[in-house]
Amino acid sequence: MEHIAHIEGLQGIILHKLTSSHLSKMVSLSREWVKPSLDCVRQMLSQFTKEFSHELGEETGVDPTARSKFGWNRNALTPPSGHGWAYIRGAVGYRWAWAHIMREEGWPSNPRNPPKVIKLLRNLIFTNCRSGSHFLKQKYNEYRDLCVKHNLLHLRPIQSRPGFQEAKWSHRLYKLGDYLFKERLQIELKREKLVKLFRTALPQKGYQYYINNFAKATRPDLMIQRLSVLTHYLQKT
Repeated sequence: MEHIAHIEGLQGIILHKLTSSHLSKMVSLSREWVKPSLDCVRQMLSQFTKEFSHELGEETGVDPTARSKFGWNRNALTPPSGHGWAYIRGAVGYRWAWAHIMREEGWPSNPRNPPKVIKLLRNLIFTNCRSGSHFLKQKYNEYRDLCVKHNLLHLRPIQSRPGFQEAKWSHRLYKLGDYLFKERLQIELKREKLVKLFRTALPQKGYQYYINNFAKATRPDLMIQRLSVLTHYLQKT
């Protein structure tokens, strides 16, 4: 690799074709590859940070530190505002809470001892569940299996498209829950890529505390806040 490092333009072509995990390894490959690899890591961090922040979004209509049983104060049930996944989650929770309070027929109830599928939904929508793509994938698969088991989701093969299935949900809340689980998993996978890249771009011991804080954050607003701190330190180095 040292011999081809001096061929003009070749380093950039190779580095831009690598995935984030492989790119991090290039920094320790040889002295000639350190600077161009770090430059490419910084470019990737800039792109991934924007994508992550946009997709995660924010929910500004609800105090994230004071969620009630359904996520809102019953005396001040106002729709959330914001954008991205965090806002959609808040809007779904608001609609479910409103249906429960108004005792609307057709909406899944919230019994004192709810079935597992309702527990999974409540945990996703009204709390900030544990991070980690492995954990989230496990919960998402469990949710899908329970929906099929309890006839909340019917999967039918599409005759015109072999290998594909049509999903028919018994209620839109379960369909929205499936979407929220799937999107939250994708967000977590992107956060894990960001963490690996930040560890490469900011290898000094003093920065690991801030990287770990970002990796462990469960609230969307804290993820964005801690990501901005890392971006600030990255710009200073």
